[in-house]
Amino acid sequence: MLAGCKDRAASADDGLAAGNVEAHDYTTRGIVTALPSSLIDFSVQHEAIPEFKNPDGSLGMNTMQMEFPLGEGFVLDSSIAVGDKVELTFRVEYGNAPRYYVTQVSELPETTVLDFSPLE
Repeated sequence: MLAGCKDRAASADDGLAAGNVEAHDYTTRGIVTALPSSLIDFSVQHEAIPEFKNPDGSLGMNTMQMEFPLGEGFVLDSSIAVGDKVELTFRVEYGNAPRYYVTQVSELPETTVLDFSPLE
């Protein structure tokens, strides 16, 4: 289960531009599969996120490998390496086109057990 996974709807106090943008923050865990470069974004195989709100209103995002752009001003800690277990928070903004980006990454202990079971 994802005891550490959370969803928090963002408010205007979170610094969102005025307009019809709905934003949600999600925290999940996974394994780093690629570091940012000129060709790719930060990539993580993450656990399923049952409370993820899809653009169509349905809930749930299965475990998957996903590239995450880094949020403006966010710098990935230089100690993070491919194969590390991490907890990451990313923001999804739904406006004219969905936009998502990482806002926080922290390394987990090597002994952390991750669950890559798909949603039922």
